[in-house]
Amino acid sequence: MLTTRISGKPLVVEHGNGISAGLAGISFFVLIVYFLSKESFDIKPASGEKTDFDNLQIIGIELMSDYVLPFETAGILLLIALIGAAVIASSVKSKNT
Repeated sequence: MLTTRISGKPLVVEHGNGISAGLAGISFFVLIVYFLSKESFDIKPASGEKTDFDNLQIIGIELMSDYVLPFETAGILLLIALIGAAVIASSVKSKNT
């Protein structure tokens, strides 16, 4: 967002690594498909086992009860950073500049 225009001229980007990027992308896709095909996605746990869903539920309850202030503070700080990045990247210049 910040480097699209340098001194008023548009930045020209050349893509010289298209073939190697395509090969890397295809290989990562093949690896992901391979590992996902080996995984069993059984929803029902064995008798008496604690599931990941129970852990996720505990984390959610903790975030919304004991740690709600840090959780909301982090959300507000991220929103401020997003707005600041949008203001910096905007093309409208102030009158002083």
